[in-house]
Amino acid sequence: MKLYLDIFFLINLGMNFVILMAESFFQNRKIALKRLTLTAAFGAGAACLCVVTGMHRVPVLLIVCYALMSIVLVRMAFGKTTVGTWVRNVVFFYTIAFLLGGLLVQVKGLFSFSLSGLVVLGLAGIFLLILRWILPKWRRWQSAAGVYRRVRLYYQGNVVAGNALWDTGNRLQEPFTGEPVLLGERRFLSRLWKKGEEPVLRIIPFHSVGKETGLLHVFQADYIEVERENEWYRVENPWVAICDYYLSADGEYEIILHPDMLQEE
Repeated sequence: MKLYLDIFFLINLGMNFVILMAESFFQNRKIALKRLTLTAAFGAGAACLCVVTGMHRVPVLLIVCYALMSIVLVRMAFGKTTVGTWVRNVVFFYTIAFLLGGLLVQVKGLFSFSLSGLVVLGLAGIFLLILRWILPKWRRWQSAAGVYRRVRLYYQGNVVAGNALWDTGNRLQEPFTGEPVLLGERRFLSRLWKKGEEPVLRIIPFHSVGKETGLLHVFQADYIEVERENEWYRVENPWVAICDYYLSADGEYEIILHPDMLQEE
């Protein structure tokens, strides 16, 4: 079979770009178009190198090469992150790649036509446009349901980003000022400070369903940003309680917000 390296490069560049752009849509992260294009081109160049050197003929080498390059591409596209976020980004990359590949195969079988390079890129582009249209609508529906919010918490120049549960049942308050207190997992919040330098300004009592009354260490962050309907709302100097156990059994959120922190419409 005759392989045209320039066409092979362009197809790989396009597919890498679509996968990385789709991942940015899923994570609701804006990444510079130039950065995504250069990352996709780097991956396409590496794929061409595998072909030229004959590595693609050895299955083990091909798998290792693909695994390493996907890791590098995710790092180039999304920058330096925590280990957990990095692993999540890699999983997203593979999930979208397999999903896109499966859809292309299904379309080929359904309409009985050959998947030429141009057709593959066209279908991948349509897939990207559909995601771009569907995901914002899904997020608005999820936000309207009042379940989860994306949050960014800032403390002494450091920031952690994650998901929060908007819980009307959270009535935790700072006893001296009566101000609302949000609850965060220790493993999540610990990224805000160096090991052994955990901030503790207050100790407050708490009571939760299924647990006896206990004490929580509380500190005051610089501010928190909460996303609602694609806009970020900022709350200055929120009180944050440090929780030693997992707040969500399935890892859907790391913080429980207080209903009085923001005025919900």
